[in-house]
Amino acid sequence: MYQARTLVATAVLALTALTPCGAALKPAKPVVVKPQAVAPKASPAKVPEPADTSVAAKAALARLSHLITDAKCVQYTSKVKFLVPSPDRASASKFEYGIDAQVQMPDRYRINIARAGVPYLVFATGADTGTVAELTKGKYASFEPADSPTGFLVGVSKAGAGLLPEDADTAFWTFDAVTDAHPFDITGILPPGYTLSLTDASYNGKPVKKLVQAASRQGVTLAYKMLLDPSTGLPVHVEKTLTGQGRTMTPIQEDFSAWHLSSTAVPDSEFAVSLTPAMTPYTAPAAPGMPVPLAKGTAAPDFEALDVAGKPVKLSSFAGKPVVIDFWATWCGPCQRSLPLSNKLAAEYASKGVTFLGVCSWDAKDKFAGWLKDRKSWTMQFVFDPAAEDQPKSIAVTQYGVSGIPTQFVLGKDGKVVGYMDYADPSDRHLRKLIDKALAQ
Repeated sequence: MYQARTLVATAVLALTALTPCGAALKPAKPVVVKPQAVAPKASPAKVPEPADTSVAAKAALARLSHLITDAKCVQYTSKVKFLVPSPDRASASKFEYGIDAQVQMPDRYRINIARAGVPYLVFATGADTGTVAELTKGKYASFEPADSPTGFLVGVSKAGAGLLPEDADTAFWTFDAVTDAHPFDITGILPPGYTLSLTDASYNGKPVKKLVQAASRQGVTLAYKMLLDPSTGLPVHVEKTLTGQGRTMTPIQEDFSAWHLSSTAVPDSEFAVSLTPAMTPYTAPAAPGMPVPLAKGTAAPDFEALDVAGKPVKLSSFAGKPVVIDFWATWCGPCQRSLPLSNKLAAEYASKGVTFLGVCSWDAKDKFAGWLKDRKSWTMQFVFDPAAEDQPKSIAVTQYGVSGIPTQFVLGKDGKVVGYMDYADPSDRHLRKLIDKALAQ
């Protein structure tokens, strides 16, 4: 999801280098299967074709993707190091957490975080609800479970904002660091046109394969580097590097000390959080300066956008029908991954009267028109926000409280918000649930 981290990328380059300062958690006892290369059962979600790639690099990325997605349950132990910029972005604080994570796709997660070897945070999802608990303060918050790692961590970020003992900015960057560091969204994290390379290297005295994805935008190059164990194909080290304005910084690094891939699912009890009677619930405040998305049950504001010919299209013209409003942009990598899935659902639900309206936001009109030329056969309807690249004046921000894209709002037949998703979901389960709920009204 493109949000604050993208908007401040250039300014963050003035930050200082990162140094170790903590210890990792002792891993929980898992169901263990030795990681091995597996034959693909199904192709992973399509990602933009990279430029200047090699056969070996693509093969390594495909192998890693299948190792992660084909396992029933994945557990890893790691140490993540990251920088939290000061409000003026002139300096940074250094943090290091130990992570013990267990993930059972598509919707079971448990992430234990320790700071200086002391249990600190727990994120988890059960069958009906998600929980984030701050163990040193004895407080917890709930959130709606999501069907992807990104969605899970977005939910955690919202529920946990303010739970951390540090200031709100530190809390945001803490969850942002966990989001960027997790290994389950290993493809397509960069915009279309990224480069992909694979070379031999060494790390801690051992041979590794260095897999690098990189892309440039607005004078800043973002590189996502993974050092892979040659025998297992799994990461031993992951880091993100930003380069521009004559400076280079690495805001996030993660070292993996253990991987466990299980061929069998584990019971739901493994993903529960034990809350003691002394723990108290916490409701997160709205993030300072951030728009607040329309709440469930709110009447969706009418708006007027333009089709590719420049003719006005009003939301109210679809009154009486369920509508999925999809805010996106041509330059947004996660948007480009989610739109084909949205179009597939648009075709499936067309006979039931559901309209999918893609609103191109924070973008240039010529880019919108060019993008649409190759998609004239799509079922979705596409319109352009007249505010163009003026993000603060956009429909998404001023009327729907959108802070990042892609964001999708599902409206019922009565024009009220049934729910929304503000992340790119590699599956359609959560969006489908919202649409079915809208149809059932």
